[in-house]
Amino acid sequence: MKLNNLVTETIQIANGRWPQVLSSLGIQIDASGKHSPCPVCGGKDRFRFDDIDGRGTWFCNQCEPNSGDGLNLVSNACSVTPSEAANQVSDILGCKFDQTPNVSKAVGYKKSVSNKDAVKRTKAKAVANRLIGLSKLSKSKYLLDKGLSINVPVFNSDPCIKIGDIKFTSDDI
Repeated sequence: MKLNNLVTETIQIANGRWPQVLSSLGIQIDASGKHSPCPVCGGKDRFRFDDIDGRGTWFCNQCEPNSGDGLNLVSNACSVTPSEAANQVSDILGCKFDQTPNVSKAVGYKKSVSNKDAVKRTKAKAVANRLIGLSKLSKSKYLLDKGLSINVPVFNSDPCIKIGDIKFTSDDI
């Protein structure tokens, strides 16, 4: 699929779902439209997510560019190209598209990912992969107690998993 088709189709599929998509990607927004911290530049109250026509539109008094749609926000907040942002969004929405060419070397495009951010992402990815490896689809004691007998990812090997300062045992999940 060509880059323009990937971006266009992803934007169409995500229309009306941007608050959930952004949240799934770890991008914190206030979906009520009130001024809030900017997920890109970090300003305290210069950002506003207005989501006009479900397109994920936003505005920041500091950022350059200072406005855009949901895909622009993903691209800026995650420091990725528009095609990489479209791939991330389509993955969140469960849509699989053909691989697109890498456009990060395109003329005039500067990818601004610091080494510090790259190290943080690598560490987070390793923790996520370790947690996924420790889980299996099974019945959750909590959900069974609530009358729901569906299979969910449940930790099955480590008797105790520590995330931050919180310890979770298999009985907690």
